[in-house]
Amino acid sequence: MKFKRSAGGIAVAAAGALILTPLAPVPSLATPADDNEVINEVYTHGDNVEGVTPASEPTEQQTPEPTEQQNPEPVNNIVSIEEIQGTGPASTMVGQTVTTRGEVTAVYPTGGFNGAYIQFNGTNPNASDAIFIYSKDFAKQFQIGDFVEVTGKVSEFLGKGATTSSTQISPTSFKKIDRPEGVEAITPLELESAPDTEEGREALEGMLLKITKPHTVTDNYGTNRYGTVMLTTQDKPLRQPSDVYHPWNNPNEIAALEAANKASIIALDDGQSTDYTNFKHPNHLIPVPYLNVNDPLRVGSTVTIKKPVILDFRFQWNYQPTEPVNVKGGSDNTDQWIEITNNERPAAPGDFSKAGANLTLTSFNVLNYFTDLGENEQGCKAYRDREGKPVTANYCNVRGAYSKAAFERQQAKIVAAINELDSSIVGLEEIETSSKFGHDRDESLKALVQELNKAAGSEKWAFVPSPKSVPADEDVIRLAYIYQPAEVTPVGDSSILTGSEWFTGYAREPLAQEWQAVDEAQPVGTKFVTVVNHFKSKGSLATKFENDVDEWQGNNNLLRIAQAQEVTNWIAKEYAGKPVILLGDLNSYSKEDPILTIEEAGYTSVADMFNIQNASYLFGARVGSLDHGLANDLAKDLVVGADVWDVNAMEPLAFEYSRYNYNVKADHLFDLTPYRSSDHNPLKMGLKTFEKTPEPTEPEPSEPTVPSETPDEGTVVTPTAPEFINPSASDPSSCTAKPYAMVKEMQGMKYTATVDGKELKANAEGKFVYPYGKTITVKAEPVNGFKFAPDAKTEWSWTATMNEKCNKNTSKPLAKTGVEVGLLALIALTLAGAGVGAVRTSRMK
Repeated sequence: MKFKRSAGGIAVAAAGALILTPLAPVPSLATPADDNEVINEVYTHGDNVEGVTPASEPTEQQTPEPTEQQNPEPVNNIVSIEEIQGTGPASTMVGQTVTTRGEVTAVYPTGGFNGAYIQFNGTNPNASDAIFIYSKDFAKQFQIGDFVEVTGKVSEFLGKGATTSSTQISPTSFKKIDRPEGVEAITPLELESAPDTEEGREALEGMLLKITKPHTVTDNYGTNRYGTVMLTTQDKPLRQPSDVYHPWNNPNEIAALEAANKASIIALDDGQSTDYTNFKHPNHLIPVPYLNVNDPLRVGSTVTIKKPVILDFRFQWNYQPTEPVNVKGGSDNTDQWIEITNNERPAAPGDFSKAGANLTLTSFNVLNYFTDLGENEQGCKAYRDREGKPVTANYCNVRGAYSKAAFERQQAKIVAAINELDSSIVGLEEIETSSKFGHDRDESLKALVQELNKAAGSEKWAFVPSPKSVPADEDVIRLAYIYQPAEVTPVGDSSILTGSEWFTGYAREPLAQEWQAVDEAQPVGTKFVTVVNHFKSKGSLATKFENDVDEWQGNNNLLRIAQAQEVTNWIAKEYAGKPVILLGDLNSYSKEDPILTIEEAGYTSVADMFNIQNASYLFGARVGSLDHGLANDLAKDLVVGADVWDVNAMEPLAFEYSRYNYNVKADHLFDLTPYRSSDHNPLKMGLKTFEKTPEPTEPEPSEPTVPSETPDEGTVVTPTAPEFINPSASDPSSCTAKPYAMVKEMQGMKYTATVDGKELKANAEGKFVYPYGKTITVKAEPVNGFKFAPDAKTEWSWTATMNEKCNKNTSKPLAKTGVEVGLLALIALTLAGAGVGAVRTSRMK
């Protein structure tokens, strides 16, 4: 008879079960992981990053030869696995030599784990029934389903940087034995997902599970290196907390969101610790699992686990396959383990013409597009593929491709993406400053336009030349504009914000250009200004401010606040009274101080205007938008639609040109499509700058009259009531999404919506979006000779109240942060020699 846990954690036993007699209790050792340096030399830790299985080359472990199978001895000296595991975070038997028995449920003879799991069903639902046997010989000797007896030393493996350890036995002897009478084979514990608490997972450590609920992919960045996929039990990828809440005005909400993120995240591993990109060893000959451009493992896609897995902890909690998914020289067994769905690659957003747009505007990060190559720079080293061929420059002045072949692959994907976007104006980030390499400043820009036109088959694209005044000392990458002359024309020269202490030496100087639409080869309509940006990153710490580190907003937050203030002041001076749209990579998530600083200067987030849910970037298994569009009051009415194209950030890094031929599956890891042409998703906006006269059409031959549901002119019609939506009412995580009214278009009538007497414009989806707490009034009126019935309802009003849990998150809370006067205070304190820490402390309060 076996002991078996139910999904609810209740242990059920029956008479006649095998009795396991535990050893007398022993005190726990002072350091649970005393033996790590002896027994775990194989688990060396590289980058301690969530979602990554650290890799090393396995070292041989001396273990005794297994003995012949024999009948089991008396069990009075056998210790149950659940007794060894105990109910705490570490075993109380660390350092003790014990003998235990169980069924082999997983084996890892290759790939670095060097061991196997055994399991014996117990009676305590708070203690695990499984344990890892750390022995390569053990893993080679036995198969899943064998019943074994093991004697060895108990220890806790605590990986470098980890806070959770896993219990294991280093055997001194082991043997296969007959399964005791009444002990049934292990069946996996059936659960929707792993528990969401540390205690709950600890109680199932090493046990065989059948996971029934599909999970959502929330990170695929390290998959090509370690075969690890980060999953969440939520139905969407995890969100960057500061993309939803302001850190210091919503401290409880932002902490709660991140706690929920951490509770729901778990890795799908590959049954090994191999680094597939370590070309010092033949790891690249093992097909990397889960990745294929023809069935892409996109962030946001759904993964269904087909086979039972082990719940184990190796630097994070994992669903661990019961054996290595793939082996050297073998085929890719991904399809045997998982099914990937909801992974369609989306087409680019349209032209928003249904919303009245006559122009489109986009910013696009071209991922260090350099026509100067690493091979042309003396002393430049390269990152190389598995055959030793150079791919990308390795910390040189050149930041892009090293070889011509690599550059052509990079360029082909970028050209495909920009041509598919088909925007009237494209602001570019991370394009080479060719003057830094002894050429005309626009040489790389000109080369990109030539390739775009070549692919388009016409002179579709042009570029905005550099202005006469450029920064005296600028970065090797810069900002630029390309555009379609048939749709829009530059007005005057472009302009660069030069001489700013907040940008020079720290970030790319903003680039402004005035534009006017073109119709029938003539400039028409409202002129407007775009300013493309690339603020200082959250990575390397700048020296402008001392200790410029923010818990939620990363490095250089104060510097980005100053940059936001500087660019809005510059625009107010240089382009006063003109419609202006700020766009580009601001390296700040949607509710962080730099974005709120720009909004306080009179700009409105385009993403908020159109309730855009797609994010532009992925980092640390969380998605959020670093790339933005913000319109001043004069430009706001010009923007009639917008969306983010999920073309890059949600695709695996493995598909990027920079990882070409990194694995034996190279043909399945690269294509010449737009997808993963960069690491940022572009935001595309539709602008209506003039009323276009519809072209006359010749009447079509009349058709015989047939009955129709559509009323004839003069017919009485009845308007349909609008649908009013409050996103935060049922989902507090949607606090950033504004309420809206939705109407169904019908012939013979039109709808108008007003808030505070101002008429609203419907977005591209036909939604009238408005702020929380305001009352929207929707009216229907007949047109073109149609009539309403005398008793028809033609007016509706509704007020959306924000969910209390949102804590008024949509309000602009800068009065509490001090950001509205932040730059002046910062400059004053800096010049006076005062510490920035005083300002930062005040802001945090």
